[in-house]
Amino acid sequence: MSKAEKEGADALALDLYRLWCERHENGKGRGFEELLRQWPQYEPELRRLHAENQPTSSNSSGALTREQGDSNGKEPKDAAASAVAALRAVKSSRDRYRIDGVLGRGGAGIVLRVVDRALGRELAMKMLRAEYESKDGRGGNRQGLRRLIDEAEVLGKLEHPSIVPVHELGLDDQGRVYFTMPRIEGLPLSDVIALCTAGERNWPRERVLEVLLKVCDALAYAHQRGVLHRDLKPANVMVGTFGQVYVVDWGLARAHESGSGDGTGEPEDAGLTQTGDVLGTPSYISPEQARGRAEAIDAATDVYAIGAMLYELIAGHAPYADTVPSRNAAEILNAVRAGPPTDLERLAPGANGELIAIARKAMARDRKQRYPGVAALAEDLRAFMQGRVVAAHARGVWAELRKWVLRNRALASTLCALLLVAAVGAVLVLASEHTRASEAREQSDARAAASLREREQKLWPAEPRNLPAMLVWLAEARDLVSRIPYYRAQLEKLRSRSALRPGSNPATSANIQPLLQRMAGLNAEVAGLQEDIEEMRTKSAGPGQKQGIEFATLEQRRREYTVARLQSLVDEYGDWPFADEVAAARHTELWKTCFDALELADPVEGGIVRMQARVDSVALIAARSLQGPEAAWSEAIASIADVNECPAYQGLRLSAQFGLAPLDRDPVSRLWEFVDVATGTAPQRDEAGKLRLAPEHGIVFVLLPAGELELGHDTTLPTPQEFPSVRLDAFFLAKHELTQAQWFRMSGENPSYHRVGTHWPIGADYAPPDGLVLTATWSQPIEQIGWAQCIEMLGRFGLGLPTEAQWEY
Repeated sequence: MSKAEKEGADALALDLYRLWCERHENGKGRGFEELLRQWPQYEPELRRLHAENQPTSSNSSGALTREQGDSNGKEPKDAAASAVAALRAVKSSRDRYRIDGVLGRGGAGIVLRVVDRALGRELAMKMLRAEYESKDGRGGNRQGLRRLIDEAEVLGKLEHPSIVPVHELGLDDQGRVYFTMPRIEGLPLSDVIALCTAGERNWPRERVLEVLLKVCDALAYAHQRGVLHRDLKPANVMVGTFGQVYVVDWGLARAHESGSGDGTGEPEDAGLTQTGDVLGTPSYISPEQARGRAEAIDAATDVYAIGAMLYELIAGHAPYADTVPSRNAAEILNAVRAGPPTDLERLAPGANGELIAIARKAMARDRKQRYPGVAALAEDLRAFMQGRVVAAHARGVWAELRKWVLRNRALASTLCALLLVAAVGAVLVLASEHTRASEAREQSDARAAASLREREQKLWPAEPRNLPAMLVWLAEARDLVSRIPYYRAQLEKLRSRSALRPGSNPATSANIQPLLQRMAGLNAEVAGLQEDIEEMRTKSAGPGQKQGIEFATLEQRRREYTVARLQSLVDEYGDWPFADEVAAARHTELWKTCFDALELADPVEGGIVRMQARVDSVALIAARSLQGPEAAWSEAIASIADVNECPAYQGLRLSAQFGLAPLDRDPVSRLWEFVDVATGTAPQRDEAGKLRLAPEHGIVFVLLPAGELELGHDTTLPTPQEFPSVRLDAFFLAKHELTQAQWFRMSGENPSYHRVGTHWPIGADYAPPDGLVLTATWSQPIEQIGWAQCIEMLGRFGLGLPTEAQWEY
């Protein structure tokens, strides 16, 4: 490589690193290792820049210094300029793309029709319009440029049939940012709705509803990936020639967690941009979006917009178009803030009531009254199209019957004819149909309860990769719990119509005995814990006394609560000794499903509470291990990679670890130590550099460097022997034995024989004061756990036991 080429490569690496730093500070950047994987040709220079840019006493922010910037001593002033600098590394597009015309304009952007000469295909190229261009990111519409780049990145990580993928993000020869994507042939949904309103035979209402369903599916996927659209409207939905549906124009898309702002460091009003354009089209934006409440914008905002599109399909015009005929954006925005649009029942008195109910629920002024997510909105739309009961509309037996008749018109007509001659027979048929439906639902619920119990045990560890499955579990569990009133009513009806065996007592029936035995065992444990408390009060000494009493009291309360909960279930739903065996069997089935649902719903010990806590812990662990200690991770990574500072690690390239937070280097071993934030807080060192350990502290891990060892090497053998050699990579090993406090926080149990508060044998020569005995504390090592139990519990936290080679090493 010539000197000029090397200087050019160094400059490109500097631009790339600047862009990464800027976006990392804004909370939108990816990890440094991912940057290296994306640009492997610049890895040596990027690593050098990263090592030089670590926080020091003179440059604690970690930002590039002036000497590390451009040769003229100036740096890009915002994220848009940094992004433009990074894109200069992309090869010139002059020879690749031929511009054939304009496909559309909107806001600050323009979409061109281009031909990719390399692959011989037609594409769409999006860039800023000439009047909004900002070639260096220092002038012009910086927010527009930022949104253009953000739109490309958002589309780059969304892979869905109804979301147009991005082919390339780059700069053209004039320094203008662009990205390319497939060219879509078809009509915008706004035109499709107009055709439907005009009575076009090729666009009946049902076909337009299918388009809206595909929009819902695309948005449900985007929401699951943490992305909001924020500018849904018919003009941003394209319907392809062969029925394809695409949600386009993601320029205002944002991650749920990103809040307001556009990544430039400048505040962004939720109602208007700095150019005066509305963020989101006023007729389709939600009240919270219109009022500029950035903190309230979430998935419910996109639900509202889809409801507004359904409103337009029903009414024949956009919301507020009848009250603000001028279509002035500011006036519509004020109307949105002031109140709801004209009620659909007044605008379209002949419209279907169920569709109106769906639109009304999706566009509720109160976010909490809308559908909980786009998936729920889609489910109601599908129910309407399939002739099932719409949740937002009428419910109950008559609604189910009416829908059944609409779905089975031929059969219903036959039944009506038969009613003239055999009314009783028709009633029996309908009753049988309803009974079969109820039985099918009950069997489904029974299977769901078993599945939920099994999956709850497997949905570990509490890490981001398992979060979608945990949210699905919560949705299914809450769905089952919602039918508890149905099972209560069925049980009451069965008891009121059935007779008991003479002289029988419901509390003594066979199916209740296991619960009664469990309650008896828990009551015995409560009594035993009370004896332990009294003994600790009179015979124990030391800090373990107070800790043991508190623990035993807590365990007492937990067991007493469980006993009371089980007693209430036995009293209300206990298995009754029916005289009729069929009634007895049905009662057992109903009671078991109801019991399982109530177990899930319990506000203290229930499965939903446990799973919700597991879901919440993902964000909490991320904040404590990755976001909060970000500066500490940068320091640790740089130190470990520095062969002069940490020669033992041999230049190891470590990345931030979910669940771990760096402490510092041990002053004796000179090895880096970390704390597992899910198991407790971080300890501090005393003046001598030793960790001050307390029960509330988490597991401390030492990062052991890579190395070799001879397995089974015994230095006591009289003659030298050869032993198999193995090479180990660097790994984390706990510095101390696992304590009872740490195990209790992980599992909720303490099976130790010498558990906290119990007497601890400290030696025959110890003379206890006043006849008292020192007791074990929470810092005592955990014991009485088997290998399989240990493997299972550690696996829930992403941990494990050392291998034989690691332990020997």
